[in-house]
Parts: sequence; structure tokens; C-alpha cells
Amino acid sequence: METSQLCFNIIYIRGTVKRLTVFLVSLLRWSDCQFRLVANGCSSEEVDYLRKLCEVNNRLQLLVFPSKKVAIHSAVLNHLQLLDKDKKFFCFIDSDIFAINHFLEELSCLTENYAGIFSGAPIWVKKKEYHFQNTFDIVGGYYHFMDNDICLGSTFFSVYKNEVLNKVIKEMGVGFQG
Repeated sequence: METSQLCFNIIYIRGTVKRLTVFLVSLLRWSDCQFRLVANGCSSEEVDYLRKLCEVNNRLQLLVFPSKKVAIHSAVLNHLQLLDKDKKFFCFIDSDIFAINHFLEELSCLTENYAGIFSGAPIWVKKKEYHFQNTFDIVGGYYHFMDNDICLGSTFFSVYKNEVLNKVIKEMGVGFQG
């Protein structure tokens, strides 16, 4: 798989655009993939700022999520996946993630063998806290595994095979909602 075929969705919410788009520079430098900048409840000035970024780099595209207010993250992800359902992969990365080297080099072999690839966690989370306790009611945040070691993934950096993801969404009636 050519990583240039990947398009990562990056969701920006109102008040974060100018502070967080600095990280985008590192993602562009250390990869050859595309990025869709998603404005979620952003001001018109922020949307204009994102639009100008897209005008000067052909690897960037803008999508304004159809809501005046900031929508919940899962609703935006569900919308984006529906837009991308016919693509081979559905990808997203948090707006506060930056790259320090070629972060996609190892993905080529992984995307052929796995239905999903996940990475990232807040730096303050201890590895022992990656497991979701079966006494909790909601699976959210930084959990990567169930108590029995079934992988949950994470929503910081994700690459899904859409063929598998579409099947799960259709058969299980679930999406990215928490």
C-alpha cells in the first residue's frame, strides 16, 4: 500500500485552529499522505484560515462539518466515515499530534494484515491504565484493551480497512459513538 493513498481526517474545534495547525506542518513534512482539515463549529475566521492553508498545499482539503455548534467527536467521525465508506481506508488523527520522523513507513505491511491500526495515548496515562475495567459503564477515552485483552483501539490515530469497518457498522449497528 502506498501511504500517499491515505487521507487522514483532522478535526479542529472552535478556538483551536491557530494553535494546533502548527502540528500539521510536521505531519506534512514526515509523510506523503493527504489530510482533510475538518472544521467542527469553527468561527468564520478559523474556516478562512484553514481554507488558506488548503490553497497553498495540494495535499490538504477542507471540509466544514454542517453544524454551527461544536458537534460531539463521535458524530463527526461517523459523518466522515460515511463520506469515505467507498475508499479502501478510513483514517483520522487528532489535531494535537505531531510527527518527528517518517511515521507511516511501517504501516504498509500492517494495513494488509490487520483491519485496524491504532496508536497514541495522552502522555500522562500509565500503560496499566490502557485496560478497560469490566466494572465501568462507558468505553471511552484512552482505553486500548478490554479486561480480557480484546483490542479496542483508540481514537488518537487510526487507520481502518473500510471493507471491514463498513461490515461491522452494518451488522452490529454501531459507529464511533461512545
